[in-house]
Amino acid sequence: EAAELLAALADPIGRVIAAAASTVLDDTVRRRLAAVGWVVWLTADQATLAARMPSSPDRPMLDADAARLVARQSVERDPLYRSVADVEVSTDGQTPEMAAAAILHSLPESLRAENQS
Repeated sequence: EAAELLAALADPIGRVIAAAASTVLDDTVRRRLAAVGWVVWLTADQATLAARMPSSPDRPMLDADAARLVARQSVERDPLYRSVADVEVSTDGQTPEMAAAAILHSLPESLRAENQS
């Protein structure tokens, strides 16, 4: 996943990339995100995140207690997300449209101008 994200970040065409949560653990990914991206960190409280975790045979770590897993990952990952995020947008109680509106509202003027042509 980290290699795929790095390849996408190397593409000169601007785009929206939804990175896998675990990619933030990679030092190279974090450096590249900080260097070339405008990064939005979508946040939610731990109970919300645990409730969103589907059970899946392809994700064996989810056999663990979801709340405990989210708490452990939060301790490990939140400081890393925060270190590269240009903006944090809470998704608690938000529809996807509301979250998108919050992201657009926080978009830097320089990026807004690029997308209006």
